Amino acid sequence: MVLELLEPAERFFSLDNEYIKSPSFTSHAVLVKGGLVRVFKFPALIGREKECNIILPWQSVSRKHAQINEKKKWFKGKKYFISDVGSKYGTVIIRGKEEITVSKEKIELKNKDRIVFGSSVTLEVLI
Repeated sequence: MVLELLEPAERFFSLDNEYIKSPSFTSHAVLVKGGLVRVFKFPALIGREKECNIILPWQSVSRKHAQINEKKKWFKGKKYFISDVGSKYGTVIIRGKEEITVSKEKIELKNKDRIVFGSSVTLEVLI
């Protein structure tokens, strides 16, 4: 599964050196505009904290915002699910004209879904 950053509505804030000095930095992805990241380790925690697997360094993203899980089906391949982990500004999936509010309940991700974190950060799912 690949995630592509489409829209940050606000300017980037600079990353502190603590992100780069973190001993586990190599297992994390920091997304910047136009960035692609291949997600291969699950569950994948998304948020602003340096402990997250995918770091979205914008103020509208909670420290720990959402989590993506993988479920393997022997004869159907892999499926991916997202759940909100108690974020302040919420998570929404845009699927065509439909908007799905993500809660603690897992929602299956589909190819070309757009995930909106807070009000300004949008990722597109490529499966």
